[in-house]
Amino acid sequence: MSAKIFRVDSSEIEGRLDPYYYLPEFRELEEKVKKSGAVPLRKFILSISSGATPKTSESEKYYSDENSGVPFLRVQNITEFGLDLKDVKYINFTTHNTLLNRTKVKENDLLITITGRIASSTVAPKNFNGNINQHSVVIKTDSYKTSKLISTYLNSKVGQKLAYRRSTGGTRPALDYSALLSMPIVFDNRIVQIMDNAYQLKKDYESEAKELLDSIDPYLINKLEIKLPIEKKERVFEVGFSDVVGGRLDPFYHKTYFQELEDNLQKGKYKIQKLGDLCNQVTDGTHHTPRYIDKGIRFISVKNIKDFAISFKDSKYITEEEHLKLLKRANPQKGDILFTKIGTVGNSALILEDTNFSVFVSLALLKPKHEVTYNTYLMFVLSSRLIKQQINRVVKGIGVPDFHLEDIKSLQIPLPPLSIQNEIADHIQSLRNRAKELQLRADEVLDNSKIEVENMILYGVPQKGERS
Repeated sequence: MSAKIFRVDSSEIEGRLDPYYYLPEFRELEEKVKKSGAVPLRKFILSISSGATPKTSESEKYYSDENSGVPFLRVQNITEFGLDLKDVKYINFTTHNTLLNRTKVKENDLLITITGRIASSTVAPKNFNGNINQHSVVIKTDSYKTSKLISTYLNSKVGQKLAYRRSTGGTRPALDYSALLSMPIVFDNRIVQIMDNAYQLKKDYESEAKELLDSIDPYLINKLEIKLPIEKKERVFEVGFSDVVGGRLDPFYHKTYFQELEDNLQKGKYKIQKLGDLCNQVTDGTHHTPRYIDKGIRFISVKNIKDFAISFKDSKYITEEEHLKLLKRANPQKGDILFTKIGTVGNSALILEDTNFSVFVSLALLKPKHEVTYNTYLMFVLSSRLIKQQINRVVKGIGVPDFHLEDIKSLQIPLPPLSIQNEIADHIQSLRNRAKELQLRADEVLDNSKIEVENMILYGVPQKGERS
C-alpha cells in the first residue's frame, strides 16, 4: 500500500514538486532499475515525432478509405500485442505526404502512446505504411531489435510503473517528451523472448477458445435441424401486395433472405412458438429516469448485461421507495431473463439469484413458463443467429436501435421437448466453460511471464516470487 505521508529531502527534488512523483514505491523501483544498468530512452533514439489530427469537419479533404489511403493510428490501435486495425481510420495520400509528412510510420519504427493509456508500445510490422495522431509518438531507432526490446520493456510492469510516475494530467495521464525520453531502459534481450513466447501462447489459447465459441451457433442450428438460407445481395425483388398491406413498407424488411428464414424455421424439426407465448410476462423497465442517489437499491441498464451475465459494476442507485414503485412494472426474480432492447440489442442474461434491483427501459424482463421452456435454453437461443437475424430485420436502418416489446413477443423460437432443451443448454454451457478456462489460462500465461520479466529486469534472473 502506498504511503500517505513520507519525507523527501530538498537534495532529492528533481524539478517535479507533486508528491505522486516521489512516492517511496516509485523511488525504490527506479533505484533498482538504475542499479541494473539502465540507460535513458533518449540514448536509443535517432528521431522522434508526434502527429496531429486533421479536421474531421473537412473529412473529404483529409480522410479516405482503406483502398485509397493509409492507416491513421490512434491510441486504441497501438497495443502491446501489436497494431489493432479493426477500427482504424484512414487518411488520404496527400495528407500523409504533406500535413503529416514528418510522422510517417514505416516498418521497424517504435510506436508509443503518450496520452490516456500511456506508454503502450509496439513495433510497426514489415511493409507497414501509416501515420499517427498527436496522442502517440513514432521513434526511429537503429534496428528492429532495438525497437522490439524497448517496446517489450515499456509494456512490462516495471516500464508501466515508471511511465506513470512521470505522467501528468491526473484523470487523463500524459507524457511530455522530456519525461518520456528520461525513461530508464534495461537492455536485456531475454525479456523479448519470454514475452514473445507468452504472446504466442496467449494467442493460441484465445484462438482455441474462439473456435469453441464459434461452434455454438452451428451446433444449435444443426441440433434444431434448421437450414439457414444463404444471404445474397439483392437489388430487385418482388413482394406480393398482400404481404405489405397494413404492414412494413421498407424494402429491407421484405428481402427474400428474411422470408426464406421464416419459411425454414417452420420447416425445422421442432414446432415454432412466439416468445410471448413462452413467457408469463414480457415487459421492460421504467421509461423515466429516476433520481439517483449515492447508495441504495441498484438500478441497471443495457450496459450492465454482457456475456450472458449481469454486472452490477458501475450500476446506479435509487431509493427503496422508488424501487418499490418500479417493481409494479418490472419485478426481476431468480430464473427470469433480461434481454437488451435499446442500443445494443439482443444480449441476454439469466438472473441466477434473488437480489434487489430495478431496470431501465433499455432492458426487457422475460418470465419464462417453466413447464414449457428451460430458461437457460431460452437465453442461449435468444443470443443465437436465428434470433439476431429476426432482430436485424426489424431494427435495421434505425438511428439508435430500439426493439419494441411487441416485436420481442413476436420472435420465433424453436421449441423442442424439455429434455432436448436441457441437452442443448448443457452442451452450450460446456463449450462456454471450456472457452472461459482457455481464456483464463491465456491471461495467466501473460501475467506469469510479466512477473518473470519484472524479476529479470530488477534482479537479473527470472526469480519466482511475489510481484513488486
